[in-house]
Amino acid sequence: MAGQTLTVGPFQVTPLVDAEGGFFPLSVVFPHDTPRVAAFREAYPGSFADPETLYTFVRCYLVRTPTQLILVDGGIGPGPVPLFGNSRGQLLTALAAEGVTPNAIDLVYFTHLHPDHAGWAVGPDGRPTFPRARYVATRTDWETFQQPAVKEAMDALVAYLDQAVYPLARLGVLELVDGEAELAPGIRVWPTPGHTTGHASLLLQAEDTIAAILGDVYTHPAQVRHPDIAAAFDMDAATAQATRERVNAWAAETGAIVTVTHFPQPGGFGRIVREGEVFRWEPLPALR
Repeated sequence: MAGQTLTVGPFQVTPLVDAEGGFFPLSVVFPHDTPRVAAFREAYPGSFADPETLYTFVRCYLVRTPTQLILVDGGIGPGPVPLFGNSRGQLLTALAAEGVTPNAIDLVYFTHLHPDHAGWAVGPDGRPTFPRARYVATRTDWETFQQPAVKEAMDALVAYLDQAVYPLARLGVLELVDGEAELAPGIRVWPTPGHTTGHASLLLQAEDTIAAILGDVYTHPAQVRHPDIAAAFDMDAATAQATRERVNAWAAETGAIVTVTHFPQPGGFGRIVREGEVFRWEPLPALR
């Protein structure tokens, strides 16, 4: 959705919706905690398509710096693919609405390599969708997704990754980073593992203002209040819970603005607020 740009010093962060809809039953995404998540329907109606179905956004983020255009995550891709109801991603249309062509992107950063975050990396023609960009992922995530056991567990999605993601190395456009790597002045990688082994968010800092693009640290706002709620897609549920607890405390203490890929509008932007011993997701109003 255009029209929700966040300004952090010299940086502008614009959410780009690649797909949205009632793709998943609650019982599929939160098989062990369906009632606890369903209890948040009144508080966060935009995250439910109906009482038994989530309303899911698949967002990428365009970060404008003084010298670069950075794309964070790559959506579900051009489709049809065996996820999200075989939807076709709208990322290129969303970029065009912002006056940005694929050739203008300087860097593509993946918070993690799940198919709904890297789908536009390589097109059906076998070429990088963003021909001038360097593509950056964490070394841990890349190596995890090469493991035979992980590929076997992902089953039908492996063919999709074979087309859209794995060719990046062969094409010579992939850069792997470790730890808190700096991508640009004021922008650094922040390891937030659990959802995937190498999941890492992106921190933007300018003087006293901090923002974080959190990828899939959380799948639903209910997990801010209850970090122990595990999503079915979390690779390591215990580590994911520990990461959510850590991010809750950090975000509440710093007052950082954070954005989460699958959260409801506006743009997935909000703050995490401490209320005694618990935390609450507080979405921001429209930003422009």
